[in-house]
Amino acid sequence: MRVEVDARATPDGLVARCWLVNDSAEVVELDERCLVGPNVVPETPPPGFPFGVSVSAYADPTLHQVRLLPGQIIGRERRFASLRAGHCRVHAYLVADPSVGLRAAGPSDPANALTMAVPVDVDAGIF
Repeated sequence: MRVEVDARATPDGLVARCWLVNDSAEVVELDERCLVGPNVVPETPPPGFPFGVSVSAYADPTLHQVRLLPGQIIGRERRFASLRAGHCRVHAYLVADPSVGLRAAGPSDPANALTMAVPVDVDAGIF
């Protein structure tokens, strides 16, 4: 499994996407709440507070269960219109247990991380 992240500044704000790729030869079943992101963390001094983590939020817990065939992708897009001007970093990662300490830049317990995307740096100075 591989997690990737991408983000771009637009006139309407920041558009961030993350996706999980089943790059194995096996069918993988998982709780899509385990894919955390895209998460925006302001980096321009003084550092801002991160937005809340992005996870799946269905009311029915059975809707979180997904099956990824080999080569299949699942992902999410978030739009952040209220960022202040400056530099920010966008993170995404996959955890074993989505109920244990999720933070914007990674889980509070590093052992819970299955894989992490390389963070993307974005200049949000056009806002």
